[in-house]
Amino acid sequence: MYLFDVLVGCVKSVYQFSRERVPLRVKVLATILYYSGLSLRDVESVIGYSRESVRKWFRIIGSILPKPELRERKLIAVDETKVKLCGRVIYVWAARDLESGEIVAVRATLRKRSQDALLVIKDALAVPTNRPHFIIDKGPWYSEIPKKLGLSFEEKSRGPRNMIESWFRKA
Repeated sequence: MYLFDVLVGCVKSVYQFSRERVPLRVKVLATILYYSGLSLRDVESVIGYSRESVRKWFRIIGSILPKPELRERKLIAVDETKVKLCGRVIYVWAARDLESGEIVAVRATLRKRSQDALLVIKDALAVPTNRPHFIIDKGPWYSEIPKKLGLSFEEKSRGPRNMIESWFRKA
């Protein structure tokens, strides 16, 4: 079962929407995209529903999205993947604590740039109480960020499957 399906099930069990003209899966997807960094305008252009609808859904659903626990972490991996959604390409960036398996930061963007990699790494740095070791891939968008931030890091070549794809395949 995909993690997204688990989240939709959680939302369904917790909240009842007064109107069901828009499928719950669309509402949850819009909430996740907004929660992970896309603007209301960008989410509107991707899913085809108004910014006001997305904002209302976020107010209802956003409160149950998991927040990572503040604690010491030793090893965090950061990766990105390209997802095609409603005819648009979206880049999903994620940072994961490799010991606990917890996703500590996630962000969605319409472009793949160094600034986006910097934001997800900074989001990941807000969660641990220490300075963990980072694992990143050899993408040019990561090249100088760890050095600028004074992080301990190593670059790994991509494996046969993208890290993020494998994280989100299993619940």
